[in-house]
Amino acid sequence: MACKRVPPFRDRATFERYREVVLRNIDELRAAGVRVLDTEVRVVSHDGRLVGFVVQPLLPADTLGEAVLKASVPSAEHPLVVAMVDHVLTATTDRRGVDAQVGNWAVVDGDVVYVDVTTPFLVDDRGDLAMELDVFLQAGPPVMRPIYRRELPTSMKRWLDPRHALLDLVGNLYKRDLDDWVQPIITATAGKVDPPLTVEESRAYYDGEVKTWTMLHRVLKGYDWWQRRVRRTTPNGFLPPPDYDPVAWKAKQQAWA
Repeated sequence: MACKRVPPFRDRATFERYREVVLRNIDELRAAGVRVLDTEVRVVSHDGRLVGFVVQPLLPADTLGEAVLKASVPSAEHPLVVAMVDHVLTATTDRRGVDAQVGNWAVVDGDVVYVDVTTPFLVDDRGDLAMELDVFLQAGPPVMRPIYRRELPTSMKRWLDPRHALLDLVGNLYKRDLDDWVQPIITATAGKVDPPLTVEESRAYYDGEVKTWTMLHRVLKGYDWWQRRVRRTTPNGFLPPPDYDPVAWKAKQQAWA
């Protein structure tokens, strides 16, 4: 099994609310025609804390979206490309978004399957996020939490716009060294979003992602060090490895120049 950890929960009721939102999002995506990998949301008690896990069957590495594209000739008509674009366009509503990054998909027995359901992009009838952000905010420095609480809802609601989801998909291809797929996937979106996506826009978008997430990782790393070395406490959560490589991105930019 693949077990993706989420931050600890303050009580079981908070966990149950998170679990309900994740499972409801899966049900809605399936009703919209997106095949979602079988998923359970579990909680374990450890050292007086309730820690959640999103649990799914372990897939062979060569079935994951990134590996599928790397093993294929770039084409706007590739089945995975067509499915990703179509699912974003058909499953996105004013209350639900799809995180369409290539790492969130797999090809299982010839079918395109959605994998990453940890962070549901759902809003209620009042326009508020269905998921309680405090679950994830507890892992960050207290001084930053008010900023996160103010900015995250706006940031997450961008995925209610299919064009943004597709721009995020295309831009983050650079993170996976799938640069040759940028133009083909942009071609696959032609006539389906307005204004049309461009290579220049995708590069500018990813440049912003690299700067933002590199800065946030440094903040989290510093906070983790402070808790362990100064306060002598176990952090409320865990520090994931950096997801973006600013050095590699700078090298790509210099090569293009």
